[in-house]
Amino acid sequence: MLLKSVQDPDIVLKRFQSTLSEGSATVSTNGKDRNTETSKQNGAESIQQNIREGTESTAKAEDIVKTKAELKTLRDLLKDTQALLEAKEHMVLQAKQEVLTYLAEVENVRGRTKRDTESVKHHAVETFATELLDVVDNLSRIAETIPESFLTDSLANDTSGNAKLLKSLHDGITMTHKQLMKIFGRFEVQKYDPIGEKYDDQKHLAITEVEDDTRDPHTVVNVVKSGYFFKDKLIRVAEVDIVKKRAEEAK
Repeated sequence: MLLKSVQDPDIVLKRFQSTLSEGSATVSTNGKDRNTETSKQNGAESIQQNIREGTESTAKAEDIVKTKAELKTLRDLLKDTQALLEAKEHMVLQAKQEVLTYLAEVENVRGRTKRDTESVKHHAVETFATELLDVVDNLSRIAETIPESFLTDSLANDTSGNAKLLKSLHDGITMTHKQLMKIFGRFEVQKYDPIGEKYDDQKHLAITEVEDDTRDPHTVVNVVKSGYFFKDKLIRVAEVDIVKKRAEEAK
């Protein structure tokens, strides 16, 4: 029976065909399985790649956001710094202006103090000199009352010693007068004798009018009491005699 079936070509051919079909089916199934696994692996790798790329994109986005935040912080810090610098600059300028104002005020006070001091000094010297003018006039009159010739003659014929005492008194008065005039000169107090000047009611006080055809009318011909200047200020007018106006001119 076995020998018969082996020897039967139809049976052998059928079995061979069946074997080939089974082998082809097996090969086809194995190929499909391998392709499926490969596709799965490729899909997994693609998903992992996408995940990695998404993670990197997220990290980059976070970095960008962080960088923008840092830039905003830096801008705000720069803005605050500039505002602080402007405020400090304003404070410096204000302080400088205050210092300049203070220095100007100090200089003004110094100038006013100097002027006030000079004014007080000026007034004090003027008042003191004015009070001494009559004393100087009296000393001058006393010295002029006793002529030098009288003193000389008296000393030559003096037997009692009185002439010598009178001479000593005269010399003392003269020296005192000269010393006072020297002090006046030191403080710029100057005697004013306007002989020969034209009469000026701002500087002269006419006491009498005299006849004098050799001089122009209203010319000062004699000083009764000397005037005095303190620097450029007249502190006492001069009492004078002036030439009387001629009759023909009066007409």
